[in-house]
Amino acid sequence: MTPSVAVARKLARVLGVTVDYLADDHDLPRALKDPDMLDRWKALEEIAPEDRERILYLVDGLIRDAKARSA
Repeated sequence: MTPSVAVARKLARVLGVTVDYLADDHDLPRALKDPDMLDRWKALEEIAPEDRERILYLVDGLIRDAKARSA
């Protein structure tokens, strides 16, 4: 299933990249090709900015902890 151009533009805006970058899947992380992850990004777009910041803060902490455990 291919997302619409509007969805690609929104996703590119959220990620701070161009639509061309999204279309070139050679450098695109696997997580951004995963429909479930894309749904999560879309859900983040729909919530209040302060809630989004809190969620991303928690995600950053979980990522940091996971990296520390694997080091």
